[in-house]
Amino acid sequence: MLTHQPNLDMDIVQQIAKGLGLAFVPEPEPTFTNPQRISKREGDPETFAPIDLLDYIYAVQHSPSYRERGTRSF
Repeated sequence: MLTHQPNLDMDIVQQIAKGLGLAFVPEPEPTFTNPQRISKREGDPETFAPIDLLDYIYAVQHSPSYRERGTRSF
């Protein structure tokens, strides 16, 4: 199996993990239903992975309130 090293600042990841009360896993374990990757929703509810951080950032940046706040600053 090919393993990946996340390109994240681990000091920041540790701060996020502490704030969430979850453990960070660099690569989520594959499951039978999703052999390529899984997210926190399908895996261990006590962990989060890089894909979960990206999902959160995407959701925030595409939320209407975030976009409205960003346009007011210009």
